[in-house]
Amino acid sequence: MANDTITQELLAAAAAGDFERVRQLAQAGADLNVLIGGDTLLDRVTFDLAMEEPVPAFSADMLRLLIQLGADPNFAGDEGATALHSAMLKQNVELMRVLLEGGAEPNGMPGFSPDETLYDWAEFDYRYSTWDEPFEPLGSLMPPDAPTATDKANEDAWLLYLDRCAVKHGARRPDYLFLLREFGARTAEELGRNR
Repeated sequence: MANDTITQELLAAAAAGDFERVRQLAQAGADLNVLIGGDTLLDRVTFDLAMEEPVPAFSADMLRLLIQLGADPNFAGDEGATALHSAMLKQNVELMRVLLEGGAEPNGMPGFSPDETLYDWAEFDYRYSTWDEPFEPLGSLMPPDAPTATDKANEDAWLLYLDRCAVKHGARRPDYLFLLREFGARTAEELGRNR
């Protein structure tokens, strides 16, 4: 079987939740750290599973299996994207946790622009997806309650402010940002990259 065919079969088996077929293909030598159209196999599986509504119940276990079989959660595609990027953009805490527990290094991954970290991008994406509309006029990206100086003191205080606003206004809470912080994710400023 040609490598492209094996890769496509592995991708299909993972998306279908066929754990046994994924194991068979990996044991037969399928490359788990391969690019598919510029994306990594793990990223494609994560993206495909995270896009389904609802996300299949087997998704976290499938990502765990792929990592156990050798898929590297830090392996990046042609544009620097990893599986953690896809899970983050879908704000899927469960899939993000699997990737982080599997060794994904959030501070080693790029943000949306060269001077950002993955956490910077995630925090912006949270404000964009949560507070752009209907809470504020287009473009403000801020909760309706103005932050205090204490809220702006550091990133952890800022995150608590965002969470308080979400609870108060019935918006989605920034659970995935708390998860990233739990696994050491930092802003570019915190890492000294914006000097």
